[in-house]
Amino acid sequence: MKKSINHTITQCIKGIFISNLFLWSSCNSSTTVNAERKDIYETVYASGKIIAVNEHNIYALSNGTIIKKWIHDGDTVKEKQPLFQIENVTATSTLKVSPDKINLLQGFSSSENLSKSNIIYSDCAGIIYKTMKEQGEAVHLNEPLILIGDANNRIIKLSVDQQDINKIKPGQQVLIKTDITGDTIYKATITKVYSLMDETSQSFRIDAVFNENFSHPFIHNGVDANIIINEKKNALVIPRTAITSTDSLLIKQNGRQEKIKVETGIISSDYIEILKGIDESTQIIIPKTKKPL
Repeated sequence: MKKSINHTITQCIKGIFISNLFLWSSCNSSTTVNAERKDIYETVYASGKIIAVNEHNIYALSNGTIIKKWIHDGDTVKEKQPLFQIENVTATSTLKVSPDKINLLQGFSSSENLSKSNIIYSDCAGIIYKTMKEQGEAVHLNEPLILIGDANNRIIKLSVDQQDINKIKPGQQVLIKTDITGDTIYKATITKVYSLMDETSQSFRIDAVFNENFSHPFIHNGVDANIIINEKKNALVIPRTAITSTDSLLIKQNGRQEKIKVETGIISSDYIEILKGIDESTQIIIPKTKKPL
């Protein structure tokens, strides 16, 4: 999907991709192209998922059995609304719980008559995205019971490779493509860059928010993203396939093929900015078998 989003993002930035931006002509086993003035964008790729704002679990405060369940997946709840009633196993044991311990256990939820049972309350207003237990099931202390979060607001949770994290900062623009919306591109903005690296994936977490309304109610759906880290208007650009090495081009001059050095600037998924060495009249040779950098 990474390859396809780069192509789609190029379309998004420029509007509609025009296949004849460059002047092409056949040259036996090669193609000749002229440079073109256009806007160019350098991006960093990231992947991740959409989560709800304030998304978190609510946990059991003791071992026991669920004797009442008042909510189901998809329900909208208010703060302090009852969710579960749990029969506490300490009610039939010799274990004594001091009032101080009871207050400590209550945390974000509240309990009533802890010696016999306790009621788990919602700690915020939102949607119950998932319930992990049903009435009659046993639960354990600190076991997650519910996934809850904001009903409407979303965060885009992304992972960026450690080699690119120094290029990322809050305020940068992001173009997002989601698994559930096909080729539709959404604009977002980086809001937070986390300093702790995930040692397993060798990546860093960054958060972004949508610049426009994302009306879909779903969460945890996968996304691909391109973070715009550099851009230039009206740059002189050529296709990436034209570069024969990091700084060389083959050109056609006076009926002969020549290799020349050029100075490059921004590199996008499809194009390379040329700072020095050619102009719009230069005929650049691209071998048909040439692969992009």
